[in-house]
Amino acid sequence: MKKILCLCKFNLLLLGVIAGTNLQAQSTQYVRLGLRGLLPNVAGGHGEFVLPVGKRNFSIAVDFSKIPLGGILGETLELDGDVEANYGYLSIGANFYPRSDERARGFYLGASYAQIGASSSYESGSDSAAKGKISVNTANFRLGTNAGKGAFMFGLEIGAGLPVGNIKGDYISVENGQTTREFYDEPVPLGILPILNFTLGIAL
Repeated sequence: MKKILCLCKFNLLLLGVIAGTNLQAQSTQYVRLGLRGLLPNVAGGHGEFVLPVGKRNFSIAVDFSKIPLGGILGETLELDGDVEANYGYLSIGANFYPRSDERARGFYLGASYAQIGASSSYESGSDSAAKGKISVNTANFRLGTNAGKGAFMFGLEIGAGLPVGNIKGDYISVENGQTTREFYDEPVPLGILPILNFTLGIAL
């Protein structure tokens, strides 16, 4: 009798381990990490977390890019000093999958808030230096699809970014001991910023 009870307890424990493993494997399918490129992020990281509610058709999405451009800028402007420049992009938003099968794949609609910016600095000797930054915030509306098999995923996304406020910049230069500072605050010339992204990633 004791052997039977021990065997039953072992079976229940084994089932619990299997069920927990399956639950863990299923839950980790809702976390995505990958690389995203083209416009406006150029190239960077992408993350998405599917919210564990309802039919799993809502997710939180984040895009991040930081690209060094100092070398290119220095060669283009033929500068002799030390040049640093960076392009940055950060977007946080949500996606909605209308026909979700609790895996949040396929066609989706998305909205996000993003900041696009660039910064640069230049120094040549002790009497010549400059630094500046410029940025614009946008409200993005996106249409895309996520596909793939198993853990592998790929996606395509198009959309438009509507500027929230003006392009704002700040520029400081020092020349022969004299400091000059200028501010930039102007509307976006195009009015709408295009969005076109391609994504490769994995579902963990």
